Amino acid sequence: MTMIESTNLEISNTQNEAVHPIKSGVLNALISGLKLILIPTDCSDHSRISIKYGIRLAQESNATIKLICVQESFDSDEDHENASESAEGQNARACTKLKQFWESFQKEIPCELEVRKGDVVSEVINAAKKEACDLIIMSSHGYKGLIYSMKGSTTEKVTRYAPCPVLCVKNEGRQFIA
Repeated sequence: MTMIESTNLEISNTQNEAVHPIKSGVLNALISGLKLILIPTDCSDHSRISIKYGIRLAQESNATIKLICVQESFDSDEDHENASESAEGQNARACTKLKQFWESFQKEIPCELEVRKGDVVSEVINAAKKEACDLIIMSSHGYKGLIYSMKGSTTEKVTRYAPCPVLCVKNEGRQFIA
């Protein structure tokens, strides 16, 4: 058995208390290869935690963030002539909302914003493959019950089919970042 020596890095919670020591060598190995971090979001307060983790990891690794919002479907007018204009308008609103959501974090980190239309799981997986992402960070709502256990969560499905590691973070409980 080989022993690896390294110094401890203390990661703090929101009260600036030491939460968990991580060997700096392990941390360096984890983040050294990160170039592109994909963060799917619905721009909700619940999804803010995944952005915070992404920002922290991007700062530590000099990675770029790709923030995507997937619209499952755009509402269209019953009048087919105006349907495409309506979809374009809704897409523009979604882009504006995503941009404002990102700007609310006030961080100077390279970030590409994209709004997609389609099935959330498929679009996240396709984006991760197309962009050769190194990591996907998603928040989990932590829903319980028979319906959710039968169909599975979006985060669970992305984790199953992703071409790269997926970091699933929750709003509740202990956090490793402020």
